[in-house]
Amino acid sequence: MTYSPVRVRRATTEVRRLLVAVLVFVPPMVVTVLTVPFAFMGGTLRPWEPQMMDLDVYRRAGDLLLSGGSDIYASNGELPFLYPPFAAVMGALWDLPSQDVAQFLWLALNVVALLAILYRLGLRTWVLSIVAAAACGLVPPVKDTLAFGQLGIFLVALPLCDLLAGPRLLPWRRLLPTGSATGFAAALKLTPLIFIPYLWLIRQARAGVVTLVSFVALTGLTFVLLPGASLDFFGRLVQGDTGLGDSIAYYTNQSIVADWVRMTGRTGGLAAVGLVLGASVALLGILAGARWHRQGHAGFALCLVGMAGLIASPVSWSHHFVWIVPLAVVATQSALPSTLRALSWLVTLWMVAQPFTRLPHGGNLEYDWTLGQHLLGSVTALLVVALLVAALALPAVRWSPPTSPALS
Repeated sequence: MTYSPVRVRRATTEVRRLLVAVLVFVPPMVVTVLTVPFAFMGGTLRPWEPQMMDLDVYRRAGDLLLSGGSDIYASNGELPFLYPPFAAVMGALWDLPSQDVAQFLWLALNVVALLAILYRLGLRTWVLSIVAAAACGLVPPVKDTLAFGQLGIFLVALPLCDLLAGPRLLPWRRLLPTGSATGFAAALKLTPLIFIPYLWLIRQARAGVVTLVSFVALTGLTFVLLPGASLDFFGRLVQGDTGLGDSIAYYTNQSIVADWVRMTGRTGGLAAVGLVLGASVALLGILAGARWHRQGHAGFALCLVGMAGLIASPVSWSHHFVWIVPLAVVATQSALPSTLRALSWLVTLWMVAQPFTRLPHGGNLEYDWTLGQHLLGSVTALLVVALLVAALALPAVRWSPPTSPALS
């Protein structure tokens, strides 16, 4: 048997790439496996039994569907399922393996998604691995998302890796058109819909249409499968009901709508002014993102839109702010005005320190905060709005990012 030198070199290169990828993956995965069990009381390392509460919610909704039920929004005294019905259909996949297997696979996929984000932004080999490991162990939105078993990392990875051009972490050809992964993310949670008008403004209408069609197709298919649950979710949504009730004012909800609800004491529904504030922030983010995309800062633009979506959403818990990770990276790499870099890092450091977690909370104490406490609780939204306004007001700087070498 004869061997082609070209084939041998190609096989050797692929094996080397695989080994490097495994070595990059191991440190953040080890940090995750060792820290997640200690996030909440009841978790243990030996045996390895983390308390991933939100993953349990997804699995419970999926189990209900697999057993023939459909009332996925009946909490029965447990943590409620609050996502669109399509997320429950996906939850059924995670109910098939045993709990410990599902938890480990979930964490592994989250680590891969985080690595994909950082890789797309230009980080490589040992830098990529160390930054990902540090994020998993030290950055609250990331480590809390992992500990809860939340969707937050996927909700950043899907649109960012879908809409930002660049090398892929896994050397697979793109099978679906640009926008499909963003539409998938929007079907899981509605927040990524903010990227549709952004795509239209930056003259990527085709990607915007694909995003919308993907979202509508997945949501429509779920409506056929679960008509009652779909009517329940979207019927409550159009009435301004998040399903949280009075819990929308809870101190870790860092959206501008929650800030308004806490200050005005509105508990029977979302105040119209709060919704207008949220819509205004979304518009700011879309316009700011489009402006900086046109100047060649596509990564920064996506971060602006993603952060605006969090602040504009009625419910954005502090662990949802995974967008601070790519925001910090692009602020470090990009030739942005110093004011924008400083504000980006200020937003990031604020969400790492999270001083608002020291405020009185629970039992509706948030409604009794002093003016100073309300201001402290609103700093997240104020900082993001300041970043968006600055991104619209400061002179734009064109930038052509350097080409990044392949993972090697």
